[in-house]
Amino acid sequence: MLVYEKNMCFLEKNYPEIYQQILSLKETLILEPAKDGNYTVRIHANGKNMYLHSKYNPIQEAINWAEQLQLQDEKICIQIGFGLGYHTAVLVEQISCISKLIVVEPNIKIFEAALRVVDISEWQDKKNIIFIVGCQGQALFDKLMKYLQNYKEIKDAEILEFKTYSTLFQNEVVDVYKQLKDLLHRQTVQICTVLGFNKEWIYNPFKNIVPIVSNPGVNCLYQLFAGKPAIIVSGGPSLDKNIHLIKRAKGKAVIIAGARTLPPLLKQGVKPDLLVSIDPGIANFQLFHRYLQEDIPLVFNGQVHPMILQYYEGPKIVGSFQNKVTHIFRTAIGQPLMELPDTPSVACCSAVLAEFMGCSPIILIGQDLAYTGLKSHCSDAAHRLGEQWKLVDERENETIYCHTDTKEICRVKANIFQTQKKIVYTYEFSENSRKIPDEEIEYYELVRGYDGDIVPTTHQLYTYLAWFKQIIAAAPVEYINATEGGAYIDGATHITFRQAIEEYCIETFNPGERVKEVLARATMEKHDYGNLLNELSKIKNSLHNIEMLCEKGLQNAERLFNYYTGKAHYNLKSLVEKSGRIDEQIGKEPALSLLNILAQPVLLRTENVPEFQIRAEDDEKAKGRKNAEKSALIYGGLGEAAKELREQVEHNIKEVEREFYIKVFECTFKIFS
Repeated sequence: MLVYEKNMCFLEKNYPEIYQQILSLKETLILEPAKDGNYTVRIHANGKNMYLHSKYNPIQEAINWAEQLQLQDEKICIQIGFGLGYHTAVLVEQISCISKLIVVEPNIKIFEAALRVVDISEWQDKKNIIFIVGCQGQALFDKLMKYLQNYKEIKDAEILEFKTYSTLFQNEVVDVYKQLKDLLHRQTVQICTVLGFNKEWIYNPFKNIVPIVSNPGVNCLYQLFAGKPAIIVSGGPSLDKNIHLIKRAKGKAVIIAGARTLPPLLKQGVKPDLLVSIDPGIANFQLFHRYLQEDIPLVFNGQVHPMILQYYEGPKIVGSFQNKVTHIFRTAIGQPLMELPDTPSVACCSAVLAEFMGCSPIILIGQDLAYTGLKSHCSDAAHRLGEQWKLVDERENETIYCHTDTKEICRVKANIFQTQKKIVYTYEFSENSRKIPDEEIEYYELVRGYDGDIVPTTHQLYTYLAWFKQIIAAAPVEYINATEGGAYIDGATHITFRQAIEEYCIETFNPGERVKEVLARATMEKHDYGNLLNELSKIKNSLHNIEMLCEKGLQNAERLFNYYTGKAHYNLKSLVEKSGRIDEQIGKEPALSLLNILAQPVLLRTENVPEFQIRAEDDEKAKGRKNAEKSALIYGGLGEAAKELREQVEHNIKEVEREFYIKVFECTFKIFS
């Protein structure tokens, strides 16, 4: 069988998407013989004609390139550009020191040409070689996210790049760096969120069980405002420019806000038609505490801070933004919710809700997604951080600001990081001249601004910006960015808020009244508390099983550790088999999915702490000891999480029983009266 045919069979089996791309090609590249008998190819791109490989000896060129890399053991490598495969073939010889090789080839024609030169089917047994071909933008991001599983893999990845690709395919190379950067931002924010709120994500829905099962679901809002405009009010600094216009849109657009933007809205004499709240921390309740008597309908997710639902007096609507526990509870009582996509912020959640209600267009104001004028929020936003920076000095590559209240010094330095610009905020306090260590420095990205200028944004805000780009690209409705400041949002129409009101907010339809009418008609006809109690009992029993299994696993891991450190003698085969059985039994427990988030801090530690990493120089005893330590840490953390959650569920059972008996008593009283 010819090399090309073998390669196509390999792709059809392992990469059907790439296989179909190649089949759809209408023209292919012409291979040219090099002096050494191999092949090169001439590429015309960006107004340039260049040979992709040496015209004389492409094999030696690849060897020279690989020798200069000095790859470290257990590295994940991302190779930008496959070419005709010579460089990758050389890397394959060194694959023992590479834990994963991801080859990104932006040009499908070049990849097709390579199939005629290099036999990639010979690598099919090497599961750590991955091909991403012909992908850009969101498609490339999705592929990278699939193959790069955690923060450490992305942060430590070695980027391998050919100089010819930087010349011929500059935009494509920049795109790879951009998608990696976006992925790193997302992982960074996820890690910070998991470490900050991992317990609240699980415990809060259990604490909120009564509001979750006793309030109308978000289903009642589905397509309620089809074709009507929505305005999502966020608290970015640019809101100061146009919040005074919001009154003109009242009654003519669905106004959606979070608690942070209630103060500027109420100051203008405008109550939003819907409030949205999803954040689990106590800071979220602090935003609400002055507005607990408001009668604005509140759409909440299960993990929201329990005190908000306990004390907020207005109507409440249960949302289900990919919250597993909320889904379990609502399904158990016979009132399942239409699930909405998971979102990283209240504003993103509000956008998803607006689409769910059928709103069009969706108008964004105060959605800076950046530090416009070195401010984080508008003047009247609740709990505004109060950044007031004054320019005190400008030097080459450095601008210095001073905080008018704290007298803190902010040094803004412009650095080049690969193909992206990045500014670094380092802080020096005038009182003790303490300079924050490198690992504590916050990195701010420079992004394109609303008006075409450059504005700084944080890891977190950059993640929200990337989310908006993604959701807008797939949205069936038009998004209008009327923020008049901050970051430019790709895919949105950029006009002033005044223009948006004049063009779209024309018809009066009183959305606030319509929401309240729908809620008045929405009934919870079926309260199957008996089934809910059964579901809670199953969860409790499953958690107890996991708890006991983890205890056995911990004991077994300790024996393995003692075996590999020479402290005791055991039957190694028996210990390994027992670990496998315990892991298999834990994997079958239905409550395990509830513990994944609770166990994340422990899992992150095992993935990222250097002493747990297996090295090429480790012998069998060292590998066994490290794996035993990791297992002990995981079993201990998972078992503790199961115990804590089981105790919470036992409390929930008593709470639901109390609520159940009250409902039964009320029904009985009505019958006999």
